Amino acid sequence: MNNTLEQKYQLLTIQDLLSLTGFSRSSINLKIANGNFPKPIYQSQNKRLWKASDYMEWVDGLGSKKEY
Repeated sequence: MNNTLEQKYQLLTIQDLLSLTGFSRSSINLKIANGNFPKPIYQSQNKRLWKASDYMEWVDGLGSKKEY
């Protein structure tokens, strides 16, 4: 499977995001609530996952935004 296709379907956990961004859990939750971070997919009531492709698009867009 090619790398782009793998990334499109890869899912990230909150632990992955904490490690990748350096943000705290509360900062990520606040950014989601403010519309400044990709919304999660709920696997269950307590399990949130994010599409890696959504996260990468968000990272790519950071250079053009003033809000971090």
